[in-house]
Amino acid sequence: MGVDDIFDLMNMDEKEREKLLKPLTPSQLKDVAKASNRYPVVNVEFQVSKKDDVLPNENLQCTVTLERDCAEETSGAVYAPYFPREKEEQWWLVVGRASSNSLAAIKRLSLNKPTTTVTLSFEAPETDGKHSYVLYLMGDSYVGGDQEYKFDVRVRS
Repeated sequence: MGVDDIFDLMNMDEKEREKLLKPLTPSQLKDVAKASNRYPVVNVEFQVSKKDDVLPNENLQCTVTLERDCAEETSGAVYAPYFPREKEEQWWLVVGRASSNSLAAIKRLSLNKPTTTVTLSFEAPETDGKHSYVLYLMGDSYVGGDQEYKFDVRVRS
């Protein structure tokens, strides 16, 4: 049945999912449903202010729009029955460069609205050429919810 993550489970054919979950008790099924309904589904769109003919050390902006399914059952504390207290989820947007093992920008945020727009500012490298970046969306509460998007900036002096 090939279920590797929560998205595979949520997107399964209903009959296949019923077959997979058949051995569970009603209490366990309730827990699976509650956890699945609370799992964050975040769509990410981003735009970099300039990607070509960038000057060395030029200030760049990465504007990120995050759309979150904020149905009533998904708002509130994280579903974490074994955590010792109520936990609110937190997210980080990070622009990084793997080649230099460095962070160019970072912003902590909460996704408690259906749409959130954030602008991250960072400085272009000093050297000419193509420089690869990654935009990361990382959460502190759910395994498998992190996302990453690659983009390049071409610096020419």
